[in-house]
Amino acid sequence: AGIAHVIVVIDGTINRRSTELGNVHVQSLIEGTHTIDASLLGYVSVSQNFNVIAGETTKITIAMVKV
Repeated sequence: AGIAHVIVVIDGTINRRSTELGNVHVQSLIEGTHTIDASLLGYVSVSQNFNVIAGETTKITIAMVKV
């Protein structure tokens, strides 16, 4: 199951919070490599790179570990 209210930052500029189901939707990222940072009190923060390919949907799964 996903984790709600995770703070998600993409490329240091796009800020979102995950839904009750743990999802975050971002549209119109340019093609290329991006960085996603995820944090929530009580969990270890996660940072990882991901690639966007023009015309495709990119799905990323991030494993959050409790502190």
